[in-house]
Amino acid sequence: MSTERRQTDHHEELRIEGLRALARVIVRHALANPDREPDPPEESAGAPVRKAAEPGGEGGAP
Repeated sequence: MSTERRQTDHHEELRIEGLRALARVIVRHALANPDREPDPPEESAGAPVRKAAEPGGEGGAP
């Protein structure tokens, strides 16, 4: 059982290391291309499209 635990810990370390590397790539790309905005997320087929409430408009908090 201890073998499984060490393997799991090792895999978790590798996963975190990979996520950190991915984050560095994303940040470097964003810093190298400051004029490029990220693409908006794609709407899923079943989700309704919602618009953000305008400040001072109806439906907002008082």
